[in-house]
Amino acid sequence: FQYLSIDSTIDDFQLQNDGTYNLNTAGGTKSVFLPSFGLGLDQTVNSHFRWEARGTGWALPHRSKIGDTEIAIAYRWGYAEVVAGAKAYYFRTSRRADHFIDGTLYGPYVGLRLYWKKK
Repeated sequence: FQYLSIDSTIDDFQLQNDGTYNLNTAGGTKSVFLPSFGLGLDQTVNSHFRWEARGTGWALPHRSKIGDTEIAIAYRWGYAEVVAGAKAYYFRTSRRADHFIDGTLYGPYVGLRLYWKKK
């Protein structure tokens, strides 16, 4: 299962008759709690290098949707491994509600993993 809570705020300025602006603020909170199913692939090229790709998600027509993907390469020597890759996360709350939120988060990452025992 995946859970996501989204809090949004919208600010709007309206011009008054005297030339000043009036601030109108609206806000809302939406939550998504959905099961997710996925698929992952990985391959160890040699004793030092491997790659992996994963994806999970859930979607039904006209309902909330959620998706999560990751692809990475890793180089290992001794007790340490350097990992570089990219992640993406997509979500949309139900369009049947009074307002809905749609968004995608994505970006690269680099990491260092340490292992206690050498393989």
